[in-house]
Amino acid sequence: MKNNKIEFFTWVRKIEFIKLKKHYEHYYSNIININNNEFLLLKKYLNQNLFTDYTEKDFDKIKEKFKKEENFDPIENINKDINKKEDAFKQKIYDILIDIEDHLKQFSKHNYNKLRKHKIIYFIIGHAINTNKKYSLWKEESDIFSSFISNKKNYEKMTWCAFENGPILNSIYNPSPNEDNDLFIIYKNEKQLIVFEMAYFFLKNFSTIELIEESHETKPWKDNFEKYSYYKKIKNSEIIEYFKNNEPFFIKLINENN
Repeated sequence: MKNNKIEFFTWVRKIEFIKLKKHYEHYYSNIININNNEFLLLKKYLNQNLFTDYTEKDFDKIKEKFKKEENFDPIENINKDINKKEDAFKQKIYDILIDIEDHLKQFSKHNYNKLRKHKIIYFIIGHAINTNKKYSLWKEESDIFSSFISNKKNYEKMTWCAFENGPILNSIYNPSPNEDNDLFIIYKNEKQLIVFEMAYFFLKNFSTIELIEESHETKPWKDNFEKYSYYKKIKNSEIIEYFKNNEPFFIKLINENN
């Protein structure tokens, strides 16, 4: 089976976009008749087929398409009293496009907190390892590590190190602020991405400090961290052994609250 590849933050922007799209569609379908022009306009411009990587470039094209096809000038619309219902809902949908665009801008290697990214990847992998006995989406747990690669290091195998602020993915790590090498997800089928997605949406609810502190509680970090050894390697086998036998902290919290 052929492998698929997607850049890490493109994947994050995509799943964040889909969640927002579902939110707005659900909202409009509940308060407005489904045949209403406003709802149809929303569906038309929140169409995934219009997007490539969910960046500002995509949104610029869609906003221009919106203005041209809907005969809409946002500046002119702001400077006049909106009395017509049609003008009002065009403004509303246009504003939604801008709001989603602003939200997605934070998800890039230049804008996203690097420490946070490394911890999220660490626990995403932990979740995939822990649930593989249930879903069997990878033949071996070690195959999960092959799902995250860096193009700039010639598909170097994933390696982790025990830093003071928790596990760091050394195969993409760059000491400069927010200048890590690009990270790509390799996957055989969408079900593998869904397992990663489940973990991501749980993890995004925790602060960076909380993620660091929780990573300090995991045995692979505890057993390898040395204060004056900056790049002390954590073996993948240690991460597998730990998470095969221990649920990630967010799953434990969910089970405790149920």
